[in-house]
Amino acid sequence: IDLNSYYIVVLNADPTIAVIDPIIGVRGITKLLTQVILPGPPEDWARSADEKQVYVAMSTVDSVSFVDLDTFRLGETVKVGERPTRITVQPDGRYAWVGTTGAKPGVTVVDTEKKSVKAHIETGKGHHELVVTSDNRFALVSNRDDRTVSLINVRQL
Repeated sequence: IDLNSYYIVVLNADPTIAVIDPIIGVRGITKLLTQVILPGPPEDWARSADEKQVYVAMSTVDSVSFVDLDTFRLGETVKVGERPTRITVQPDGRYAWVGTTGAKPGVTVVDTEKKSVKAHIETGKGHHELVVTSDNRFALVSNRDDRTVSLINVRQL
């Protein structure tokens, strides 16, 4: 890979995203191009289908933030329910699926175009791993504490 035309984007443990220019200078040091300040420490992130944004789940602020990868600026932040931990984007990019582990554990479905919550679906207790089928018809959500998997019809939510 020719890194002369790319930036490295790093999700940090503190509430920031670092953007690094990987071109090594004469002293062998890479250059921090910029940082995006987030509303809270990140738990997980997912790239949009068109690769122009990342969506960052932050459990301490119960939100997902949209970050523009062209300008490296923080966009909208959407409340998604208590303690979001995992996030995935379905293959067509229409929805981001966010696993929440608070009082009403399940998934919050975020419309990535409108940048708003479309639905919250209670699935079961515990940490959630998420996957959407390649045809965008079904979302599968694991419910660790209940030892179950929920199958969600994407069209009907």
